[in-house]
Amino acid sequence: MKRKVSVVLSAAMAATTIMAQGVPAYAAPEIRPYGNVEAELDFDHSYQGTVTDEYDVTSVNLESGDYFSTHSVNFSQGVSKITLKIKGTGAGIIELRKGDKDGDKIGNVKYTATDEFKEYDLSVSGIDDLDAIAFVNVAGSCLVDSWTAEPGSTSEEPDEPETPDQPDQPDVPDQPDVPDVPDEPEPSQVGMVNPYERVEAEDSAERVSAKIVPNKESVFIDDGGYVIAKNVDFSKGVSEVKVYAKSTQPRVKLGVYVDGTDTLVGEINIGTDMTSAATLEVTSALSGKHDVYFKAAGGSVQLDAWEASEGTGTVEQPPVVEPPVSGGVNPYTTVAAKDYVDDKKDAMVTPMGASVNILKEGGYFAVKDVNLSNGVSSFTVKAGAKVASVVEIRLDKADGEKIATVRVATEAKEIKTSALTDVSGKHTLYFVAVKGSGINIDTWQAEAGQGTVEQPPVVEPPVSGTVNPYQKVEAEDSAELSSALLAPNKQSVLINKNGYAVAKNVDLSKGLSAITVMAKGTAASRLEVRLDKADGERIAMFMVGTDAKELKFNTKASVTGTHDLYFVDTMDGSITFDYWQAKAADGTVVTPPVGDKVNPYNKVEAENANALTDAKVTPNKQSVMINENGYILVQNVDFSKGLSGFKVYAQSSKPGVKLNVYFDDATTPAGTVNVGTDMTKALDLNVSTDLTGTHYIYFEAAKGAVTLDAWQAVEKSGSVVVTPPVGQTVNPYNKVEAENSNALTNAMLSPNKQSVVINDNGYILVQNIDFSKGLSGFGVYAQTNLPKVKLNVYIDDATEPIGSVSVGIDMTKPVYIKLPAGTNVTGTHYIYLEAKGGSVTLDSWNAMPAGSTSIDQPPVVEPPVYEDINPYNKVEAESIPSASYTNAMLTPSKQAVSIMNGGNVVAKNVVFSNGVSEFKVVAGSTASAKLEVRLGSATGTLLGSATVSGDAKELTIKSSQNLSGKKDIYFVSANGVISFDSWKVTEYKEPVVTPPVVETGVKASYKENSWNDGYQLNFTVTNSSGKTINSWKVKVKKSDINVSQSWCVNVSQEGDYYVFTPMSYNSTLANGQSTEFGMIGRGQVGSTINYTVE
Repeated sequence: MKRKVSVVLSAAMAATTIMAQGVPAYAAPEIRPYGNVEAELDFDHSYQGTVTDEYDVTSVNLESGDYFSTHSVNFSQGVSKITLKIKGTGAGIIELRKGDKDGDKIGNVKYTATDEFKEYDLSVSGIDDLDAIAFVNVAGSCLVDSWTAEPGSTSEEPDEPETPDQPDQPDVPDQPDVPDVPDEPEPSQVGMVNPYERVEAEDSAERVSAKIVPNKESVFIDDGGYVIAKNVDFSKGVSEVKVYAKSTQPRVKLGVYVDGTDTLVGEINIGTDMTSAATLEVTSALSGKHDVYFKAAGGSVQLDAWEASEGTGTVEQPPVVEPPVSGGVNPYTTVAAKDYVDDKKDAMVTPMGASVNILKEGGYFAVKDVNLSNGVSSFTVKAGAKVASVVEIRLDKADGEKIATVRVATEAKEIKTSALTDVSGKHTLYFVAVKGSGINIDTWQAEAGQGTVEQPPVVEPPVSGTVNPYQKVEAEDSAELSSALLAPNKQSVLINKNGYAVAKNVDLSKGLSAITVMAKGTAASRLEVRLDKADGERIAMFMVGTDAKELKFNTKASVTGTHDLYFVDTMDGSITFDYWQAKAADGTVVTPPVGDKVNPYNKVEAENANALTDAKVTPNKQSVMINENGYILVQNVDFSKGLSGFKVYAQSSKPGVKLNVYFDDATTPAGTVNVGTDMTKALDLNVSTDLTGTHYIYFEAAKGAVTLDAWQAVEKSGSVVVTPPVGQTVNPYNKVEAENSNALTNAMLSPNKQSVVINDNGYILVQNIDFSKGLSGFGVYAQTNLPKVKLNVYIDDATEPIGSVSVGIDMTKPVYIKLPAGTNVTGTHYIYLEAKGGSVTLDSWNAMPAGSTSIDQPPVVEPPVYEDINPYNKVEAESIPSASYTNAMLTPSKQAVSIMNGGNVVAKNVVFSNGVSEFKVVAGSTASAKLEVRLGSATGTLLGSATVSGDAKELTIKSSQNLSGKKDIYFVSANGVISFDSWKVTEYKEPVVTPPVVETGVKASYKENSWNDGYQLNFTVTNSSGKTINSWKVKVKKSDINVSQSWCVNVSQEGDYYVFTPMSYNSTLANGQSTEFGMIGRGQVGSTINYTVE
């Protein structure tokens, strides 16, 4: 008998248990899977973290290779199917495996891109004896909210009732009463439908113009068609009917009728989400037994299930929890953590007084006189942390009885956790950090108890020795860094040019098909992955932009065994490297034939596919519209004659759209073809796999929607056809405007929309170019304002440019990129045009056919080369080349430069051989204006500023930092028009300020960690005085540092010094005891730091 139940978890399950000293380990709590099991309540996992949306739905974020597993699952009621609630960012596959992530495969769920969570079902059998299950995302990326199991059939028979004892024989001859025999059910009750429970549409008694979908979980009703549920028992009346249905068309309705299609109860508007119920209120009195008709009107409807609500009866209200009345802290209302801190260790109320911060592992705060007179069943804590952390709530002392465990993520949110035991009375609650640091607790609240719940901690599995590359590997765990360093937050690695990070002992026993990295650059950069040494075999390469994002490289390298992987920055600019993950080499899975086979060597109509995902049959029923990342599935295809490719009849309304083909469970396409605009002509889709036997295949749309009419396989003996240019191809032999490119990376349209500005190391991409006449070179119309700037051109996935040219200052005349002799480029390709050495403004380009007459390259007029500037002598503003002006011009007298509001003048190659203390600037303005001196760019580090008004006069601007080496200095008008005459600097001189030194026996030391435009200093203060001290003070010269952020210390200023004094919790130091504080500054730290300790 099929039984449907709806239950909640008998106990909340923590994903991780901290094995601290003195804390015993227990078995994982039992999970009952017949209600929603939240995905984040896992036993073991490797994923990108959890995400909470605006509806407070928390889900796990899975990328390719990520997984989560759940142990101690009680499948005692059997399993007929498992349902996953997924929101995909594209097409992907989740495999269900027995036991853990490496267990035997049970089956898989294919999901698609959706804007909201969608349920995906998988029919299963034979897993009743399991107690653990893993969900492995083998392709794509998605969010998983929850999963549930549907009970299967059970052969267990109920126990026979015991035979009642015979009554004692009475002394009198009266006969004993005969017990009542229960009535047999009336024949009319047998086979009736109970509408007050969920009724599955596929169980309907009859269907007219309707059919069960391939997965057997819902019914597809054509416009005007209907399904009938017979013998529905409305003995309790009806107040409303809920239906779970969807439609791909607007204004579609589902009519509810009784006893035929003439008696309409009402109609329901159908949307696009089948997981949410649409409700019809029933105002007419309806009772007794009826046949119910569900009829589609205005379009087709996919109906999953329906249920009715009773028309009479009362709803039992839950008991009201009264607040405690006997004094103390009331835990049953929201408690602001900052308001009740009666004791603490390594914890503090935050400076803004918004929360309590537990600084490190082992720290805690305590709340006294918590009145738990109504017991406790759960706690809700609003908290966030610097790193993933765990807080335990303990009773009456820091190492007292644990009554709850709270897992705290890096984003602040409310976390609900079940109590481990139901306690009552007044107690002190300790909130103890057992893992992690920087935990901010905002509020907490208890729920009244309803009985004791046992919740033993979860035992974590052991971690293996070598690096597992098939899970996400954090860059900060690298074994070795060269010209690279940890970022201040310890969450990533900053790799400088030619530097690298090394992952050692990487176990590539499953082979390698792709590598994914999360990275960003200070400019467009390149990250290479090399084998066993920094200049070893290159197995992957990533073009890294300025935005942090995941990048994937499909490698052709054949790599197995244990290796060291070097992640090398090979271009200008630094790379912030967050994490990486490898993908195992693909295997080939052959599915045994089931039922009737499909003959692929005859034309196969697309509308006869077994399943459509994010796709639908067109209104004329002659083809299928596949949305971007959607697909169709064709099962049981007999490739007994082998396979060299396919002929597909398809079209798309936009350029650059592709149709991919996949076999079986493969996660990478076996072939792809560009789709044009004519569906009547066959396209040749060549495949890389020699396939025989019976398989199933997927046709997937990429980069846009595809209308697929039919397809046909070409047997192995057939010739491979070279695909001619299709549909919306680009003719490169005419001038091609740069602004019509398919994609821009580190590049943007110019304000007039007539050209593209490509920044240094940026590029544009042009796809689907028809080089049917061959290729000998390119003519490009481009310009730059810097010397020695080049424009490179790449073909397809090449890692080296096929040609390059120097760019001048005149965009109206072409410069020519000549290709090497013997270059053979024909057919359809895509190209990249990349700027190198500076930014390039590109207007247009054209290709030269093969065999074109060689064109002499006209001389390139390059921008001026800037000479070094000595800033210690007066520098006339008019001597600065006009190419360095932005919104500025020479005055009519040619004796000064007029800088407009927002404009600037750049002095390039300024050599600060003796440092700088201050700038001496001669300038004037007809009104009050502000002149800023900045480093490196018009928005770079502010060195100083001055107010300019009246006639030109010398102004002194004190430099905020000492400079050395060769720099570019920007003079910027922050507001107003400034007449800029000249400037110079004074050499750096160390100011002599000797503070009184008080010998206290307290010592300090520091460690420095610096990067391009900032640094971090960590100070250690040690008491060596021989006695306990109750305060201390560290003074550091302002000329050596500037403080933008600090922790574990108070900061003030005295003259030329920053003064650091302790917080309340780290002011007292016993003899020999140390404490630490730290700070972050902008710019560059001095070579030495002068400080005193008092």
